[in-house]
Amino acid sequence: MKIWYLCAADSEQPLFMTDLRFVYPEFLYALLLLAIPVIVHLFNFRRFKKIAFTNVRYLKEITEETSSRSKLKHLLTLLTRLLVIAFLVFAFAQPYIPVLNSNITEGGSAVSIYVDNSFSMEASTREGTSLDIARDKAKQIVQAFKPTDKFQILTNDFDPAHQRFYTQDEIIGLIDIVAISPSSRKIDEILNRQNDAFGTSSKPNKYSYFISDLQKSIFSKGTLDVDSSVKIAFVQIESSLVPNVSIDSVWFSSPVLQKGQPAELNVRLQSFSLPEELETSISLSVNNIQRSVASTIIPEDGSTELNLTFTPEKSGWYEAAVSLDDTPIRFDDEYYFSFYLAEKLNILVVNDQNSSKYLAAMYADKEFFDFKETEYLNLDFSNLDQQHVIILNQLKGFSSGLNSELDKYINDGGSLVIIPDSASSIDEFTSLLSRLDLETIKTWNSSSDRVGLINENDILFDGVFERNKAIDVNSDLPLVSGKFTLNHRSDVARDDLMDLGSGNPFLVRYPKGEGQVYLFLAPFSESHTNFTRHALFVPVMFRLATTSLKTNPLSNTVGANQYIPTNITGYVGDATFNLINEPLNFDIIPAIKRDLNSISIYTADQPKKAGQYQLIGNDSLYSIISYNYNRIESVMEYLNEEELSDYIVDAGIGAFTLYDTQNANITSKINTGVEGFRLWKYCILFVLLFLLAETLLLKFFRT
Repeated sequence: MKIWYLCAADSEQPLFMTDLRFVYPEFLYALLLLAIPVIVHLFNFRRFKKIAFTNVRYLKEITEETSSRSKLKHLLTLLTRLLVIAFLVFAFAQPYIPVLNSNITEGGSAVSIYVDNSFSMEASTREGTSLDIARDKAKQIVQAFKPTDKFQILTNDFDPAHQRFYTQDEIIGLIDIVAISPSSRKIDEILNRQNDAFGTSSKPNKYSYFISDLQKSIFSKGTLDVDSSVKIAFVQIESSLVPNVSIDSVWFSSPVLQKGQPAELNVRLQSFSLPEELETSISLSVNNIQRSVASTIIPEDGSTELNLTFTPEKSGWYEAAVSLDDTPIRFDDEYYFSFYLAEKLNILVVNDQNSSKYLAAMYADKEFFDFKETEYLNLDFSNLDQQHVIILNQLKGFSSGLNSELDKYINDGGSLVIIPDSASSIDEFTSLLSRLDLETIKTWNSSSDRVGLINENDILFDGVFERNKAIDVNSDLPLVSGKFTLNHRSDVARDDLMDLGSGNPFLVRYPKGEGQVYLFLAPFSESHTNFTRHALFVPVMFRLATTSLKTNPLSNTVGANQYIPTNITGYVGDATFNLINEPLNFDIIPAIKRDLNSISIYTADQPKKAGQYQLIGNDSLYSIISYNYNRIESVMEYLNEEELSDYIVDAGIGAFTLYDTQNANITSKINTGVEGFRLWKYCILFVLLFLLAETLLLKFFRT
């Protein structure tokens, strides 16, 4: 156990000041009691009786000698009694020699104590868990200060009740109930929280104590904003390096899962400080049924990935978990995730007059697509929000009402595909693109060209081409004999997906709001391109539709304190939502954020435990939200003294002095650091010594 005091003291200067001070100087008035023994000794109230002797000649010498010894005894007794009273008064006044440059002023102290209660503090030692030791040290710190001082306790939970100062007795009770928490905080968050509390205190002396195992992961880079008037101390709980294997993350190889088709799940494992390579097994459970098991070799330090495969058999919500067996650290051995398998993808094609046989054939699979066509004049705007993808197929004109509805649809998360017509008016086309705040049409170019560049790294082409094999520019790519060109805008985000040999785009994507717009620059008529008959047509249009499906994150982090998106769309009225986990007896009403046509929930710092949570509204299941513990605690590496020293310098906190408190009660160390060298114990010792001296004088000093 070590404690570092941060101060600006020059190591070449003496540690203590030379003047003597008192904690309770008002007790010095009791020194007036010194007059009592003086008065007693000045006035001898004893009565003497005369005795007649026949001959006193031989007694003269003895009388003179006895009188001299009696006066000496009386003076020594008086001196010891005076010293007993004086040192007893000094003991109550509590004298001390203050530390040089301590800058301590009268008025008391405000003390903020951070107790690290993250998962790493569950480590066992000979004295109990690291958290047990931390609680004990926090109490010792409190006992080092005066009863009139004020104290704040701070943990990773950032409990609102901990944002104020308490009395000495109250803070001891709060320290006793500090328990392990899944939350983890960076040092800058902790110091900022303490500074906020100090701003509410009128105490002139401010102390910040940081009790932790000093795990490397909590130390953020950069300069820290530290109040120079606050005296900061680090108390390290000694911890040993613990080997650990963690499930870091999971993701699907394909962003879209299909009913009855194998789904490939990727799992990344992270290892820390293993003594050697380790073979371990990973299991996958889906809806509480084990669906897959795999083994892998994990390196000593590093990461490895493996694949697990299962087949979803029906549409709806799935809750799943990947797990392994690794001791002694268990909180990161299970990873929860959930996903939704849509019944079908809703595709709406809006035609001018004639339908597209290529699009109809493309989305003819009724098991996966709900394909509908409608003429522009018969379009029902009220059904637009039910579509995953809307395709405007070679419309010659666009009404202001349609433009407005499409803008709302895209911002709410929809995907719009625009296929132009050569007969389209550039002004009409521009009116739509301007309403969507996108790049507008520049000219129509009837020259022949060929697709020359494909952005194969984009998600649209994931799985379309062979990996690690570049596309041959001389291969048979789609031909184009007529296309529109764009007015470039630097303020509009654009992804070029397919470019022509001339450098003009053939297919671009514009992210917009929660949705996206795909724009083809060439009509799909056979007189303008052979793209609809090319081998790329099917995978491009299929991926364009499937990647447009809005999906929620597979999992969330406990204590992340953020809005969580849901797949709830459309009007839900005044429905009240509950976030429920029945096995954990957890049920709260989250805050709801409505963004046009989508809903997010906000749970602040809830829940506290990892697992699967159901979002219920009007007795219906709307979503399953998975929570996992933050993996920042998985790295069981700690700062040593030299590394802490380097960090302090880099963070701009200042120089520091090291106090070694190994196997020691730190109360006395803090007393010395805060108020200097206390002398009241020595005063008590002198009181006892002088009482003993008086007793010996009265008993053995013969007159």
